[in-house]
Amino acid sequence: MGDCVTLLLVLALAALAAWMGLLMGRHGFWRADQRLPKAPLLLPRKQPQVVAVIPARDEAATIAAALQSILSQDYEALSHVILVDDHSSDGTAEAAQSLNDPRLTVISAPDLAKGWAGKLWAMAQGIAKANELAPNAPYLWLTDADIAHGPATLSRLAAKAEGEGAVLVSLMARLNCQGFWERLLIPAFVFFFQKLYPFPAVNEATTNLAAAAGGCMLVRNEALTRAGGLSAIRDQIIDDCALAAILKPKGPIWLGLAEEDESQSLRPYSGLGGIWSMVARTAFVQLRHSWLLLLGTVLAMSLLYLVPLLALVLGILDGQAPLTLAGALGWLCMTIAYSPTIAYYRMKPFLLWAVTLPAAGFFYLLMTLASALQGGGDWKGRKGGKGIEDPDADRASMEMARDVVEKAGTSFYWAMRSLSSERRDAIFAIYAFCRAVDDIADSTAPDDAKRHDLAQWRQGIACLYEDRETPENLPLLRALKAPIRRFALSRKDFEAIIDGMEMDVGTPIRAPSREQFDLYLDRVACAVGRLSNRIMGAPERIANALANSLGRALQTTNILRDLAEDATLGRLYLPLPLLLKYRIQDTDPARVLAHPNLHAACLALAAEAQDLFLQSAGLLGQTDSRPLRPSLAMMTVYRLILNRLIDRGWKDPTQPLAVSKREKLWAALQGALKAGPPTA
Repeated sequence: MGDCVTLLLVLALAALAAWMGLLMGRHGFWRADQRLPKAPLLLPRKQPQVVAVIPARDEAATIAAALQSILSQDYEALSHVILVDDHSSDGTAEAAQSLNDPRLTVISAPDLAKGWAGKLWAMAQGIAKANELAPNAPYLWLTDADIAHGPATLSRLAAKAEGEGAVLVSLMARLNCQGFWERLLIPAFVFFFQKLYPFPAVNEATTNLAAAAGGCMLVRNEALTRAGGLSAIRDQIIDDCALAAILKPKGPIWLGLAEEDESQSLRPYSGLGGIWSMVARTAFVQLRHSWLLLLGTVLAMSLLYLVPLLALVLGILDGQAPLTLAGALGWLCMTIAYSPTIAYYRMKPFLLWAVTLPAAGFFYLLMTLASALQGGGDWKGRKGGKGIEDPDADRASMEMARDVVEKAGTSFYWAMRSLSSERRDAIFAIYAFCRAVDDIADSTAPDDAKRHDLAQWRQGIACLYEDRETPENLPLLRALKAPIRRFALSRKDFEAIIDGMEMDVGTPIRAPSREQFDLYLDRVACAVGRLSNRIMGAPERIANALANSLGRALQTTNILRDLAEDATLGRLYLPLPLLLKYRIQDTDPARVLAHPNLHAACLALAAEAQDLFLQSAGLLGQTDSRPLRPSLAMMTVYRLILNRLIDRGWKDPTQPLAVSKREKLWAALQGALKAGPPTA
């Protein structure tokens, strides 16, 4: 018995420490204080045009009230309201058309396309219609068919978006909270969502945390297009947070709680069963269908919500003062954290409901387990199971790309592995593509054969973007199809990489002009950085600048390292103005490498690379760099190589560089561990 009490005391103290950490950290999520300002609003003549899009499936009971609240907005620039009836069987479309408002357009969604989640498919049809009716409308208001909005809601959303240049402004609608089960579980649902996605962190531009609430989202149309549209997330069940994730790199986003006069749910929950269904639909999806994450969640929820109460009760019954105190303090911290959410819902008696979080946590623990057992994920009867099968994802080609990366033995493999599976597979596909075209340029094949092979890759890239069959002899191309759609990768960047390889075919590059040197770096390095940054989720405000500085630094280091190897191929990448500055008149690679002034010229170019690394570090310090771990790992390794090159010098560039694979791996690990929140 004594050992059990000791163990429980340790757990209770751990729970207390965790709650104190949550109260003092986690961006103050528990304060529930992120709200839209009431004023100032936009004057009618300054209101940007907005089109509302509402997907609906069997919503006859609420659709009229929801649409009427949208059509009654005091926002004069709301030009169109588009309802997408997604094969309803209860007269949803007829109920909507009875409103007879000229701004209202009701369309029917086509049959669900392969690879799409149901709600996103319906939303995509509505957005397509919106762009047809109002091609120049800056904003889309995406809302649900069971949400009613106060008359000033859109005005406040638009004022927030325009005032902060936001690409997404979202309100978490006030959910119904009337019956016993709703009062017990709905405020807890809002609390848990805020804990998972702290709203202040979501609203901070320098963090990578992104979330939204699908019931009310004002989206900048142009940013959505740049992010690849809904097609980029078409297989996602938790569509609102997925949308926020692709939009945040494009600009600021904001998420807050709706006031009583803003957005409210019209859908009552039929007791425990209704709430259970809502949670079970997405909980396991949120855990990425990972049983390991499920185990961690169960343990964490048990520690946070059950252990304090258990410690308090057993401490009292067993007369264990330390156990009683630890449990009571843990429950007190829990109650303090929960109180603002209870106050937000105006629950009475306040104190009675504020202490119910342990009970709510217990039920949510059960609902999470139920979600795992049933697989999670559907929308209005459309089952998603373990996620929507993506027809663009070719498993065989992805395995090939993975093999290319593993066999290459790159020091950055484990940094790449730190990315989510979708981003990791995309980075692997980019790496394999670059490796394939680089091998062509460096091969001993005749120049005509090299050009033919590179032309085939160019044709293959065109096939991916033009939705044509890719060449049978280039199976790796198919690994790029899903990443191109998911991350809206630019065709120009792929073609630039091939252009860069073609510069190495035919007459070898020898002492290029600065313009040619810069063009070469952009094609073979910066273009790769631009693709990689989009995949890793680098904020758009720094993405291209980072690709430019880091790409140039990395490739310049490669050039300084590989002078002797390149010379055997007749190549000399050192720019002519640099050679002339140090009185090197020759452009023959062998004679340049033997020139007494080569060391000074290379030191000057190395200094340029060092400056570029510093610029890159400064850019990475402006944002949450954790999603960019591979970039940090690569930068650290290459800075090590550059410093060793400077130490060795270029008196004899054929001398091997003393950097072991173990040192590179250690440097890559150190670089990855430097990732963190912005330093400024």
